[in-house]
Amino acid sequence: MTEGEYVYVAVELFRSNYWGEFTWKYDDTSDRDAQLALRSLAVIALYENHNQFFAEFAKEVRKRSRQKYDYLYGQFEEVDFIVTSFYDAVVLYAQTLVQIHRLGGNIKNGSVMADSMRNASVPSPLGYAINMDVDGDRSHAYSVKQLSLVTGKFEDILRINYHNNEEIWYGQFKWPGRVGLPPDVPPCGFDGTAVSCIADMRFGSEPGAIAGLTVGVLFAALSIAAVFAGWIMRKKKKEMDPYWWRIRQEELQYLGERNKSKNNKVLQSGSITRSETQVSKSRNCSSYASGVIAKYNGLPVCVVELPNKTYKPTASLIRELNQVRTINHPNLHRIIGVGLDNENYCELMVGDVCTKGTLDNVMENEMIKLDWYTLHCIFIIIFLG
Repeated sequence: MTEGEYVYVAVELFRSNYWGEFTWKYDDTSDRDAQLALRSLAVIALYENHNQFFAEFAKEVRKRSRQKYDYLYGQFEEVDFIVTSFYDAVVLYAQTLVQIHRLGGNIKNGSVMADSMRNASVPSPLGYAINMDVDGDRSHAYSVKQLSLVTGKFEDILRINYHNNEEIWYGQFKWPGRVGLPPDVPPCGFDGTAVSCIADMRFGSEPGAIAGLTVGVLFAALSIAAVFAGWIMRKKKKEMDPYWWRIRQEELQYLGERNKSKNNKVLQSGSITRSETQVSKSRNCSSYASGVIAKYNGLPVCVVELPNKTYKPTASLIRELNQVRTINHPNLHRIIGVGLDNENYCELMVGDVCTKGTLDNVMENEMIKLDWYTLHCIFIIIFLG
């Protein structure tokens, strides 16, 4: 790959933290080799027109996301193409509606509306044109990027606008081992019958067996790589989900009647049981925690009712939930999520079931006798947080 014998093509329609980025830098001894190898990679992406209008638009999106939806953009998180596409769709619809109304047409006729959007070009407040083709699909401009050894980033080399049949070159391909465009024919030809490769293909007495073994090994390697990549993507998706904490009421299966009392203190003294069968016989968490037992994703959890219409999932609260989520200790109650009511107030807090009981159980159970030294240690630990 570092010699440039083959061309590698990747599609990254737009940059997003969801699927990461193409990078060669991992701060190890292989960084230089990886940088040289990525010179053989051409990245196809949607052309980004980040002008002054987009900068103001992105600023307003960040502001409204924080104020109205309690979503806080990260320091280096960009307003991606999905947001601008929804915005452009509203602009296109509104201007088409105005045009039909001015011409005296029926704005309630969906066919007229769709036909008016075909082969049209509408100016966007973001400083570019919203182009639609004859089929009613949006026609985008694409860019081809190549890694720059100077900046270490993928930069635009070619811009292609299919709506206007326009090509704009921003630079020249600097392909490894040659000047100009990358090779357009494989070393052995498209069918593998190039003269330079025929001699190499005649090695061995059983080429079919060797070819079959090679194909089998490649298939097995690709299968393992696909499974591993799928596992990584699922894990990354779960970690990147900004709404991991949100739990819907229908996702909770209560093991008994749900306690509707406003008094969340439902602890009872008694012996600690561990089997789920014994737990399901009681409608509350009893010696497990303050709340009721339920099932979430097939596992028992403890559900605690929060004060009515007191807390909302603000940006600061979500930050604290993200911080608490990373804490994992056998003596701490792990938070799984928060349930919201119809008015977006925090109604329930869902956490792990305390299978060994809680501090409340120990303090309220008269069968457990604690000496003053143990009590002193408990008080010091609580005081120090």
